[in-house]
Amino acid sequence: MKKTIVALMAGVIFGCTSNEQSLIGKWKKTEQHVGGNAGEKAIVEKISAGKTYTFGKDNKLSVLADGIHDSGVYEVIKEKKYHILHVISLNRTETFDQYFRIHFVDSTKMDKMAFVPIHPDNEIMYSAGRTDIYEKLE
Repeated sequence: MKKTIVALMAGVIFGCTSNEQSLIGKWKKTEQHVGGNAGEKAIVEKISAGKTYTFGKDNKLSVLADGIHDSGVYEVIKEKKYHILHVISLNRTETFDQYFRIHFVDSTKMDKMAFVPIHPDNEIMYSAGRTDIYEKLE
């Protein structure tokens, strides 16, 4: 029984670590998909100067958006079948507290990730559908 509990705890710890390990690096927003939740085709907008997130090993975060650098922290939470990215970033005047459902677009390459904006209670923020695609730069 003791070995089973230790094995389960190790699985939880290492499972969370591997999700955060996959996220470590610099990710740039390259596309925004809008719509599609009602069965219609989503509109895909290519983004050339998108927001960039840099996720550090120590759960530190750097954000570059519209020429402004912010810093903060992040965590990845496993909730049922979803991986939730919780980001808190700070600039000189504001604090941003954001949540996203995240998953790799291609799990074999792991170089593109989908961010779906959600409310803190895991409800989708945009009923029509919105997914931001980020590509790993480094």
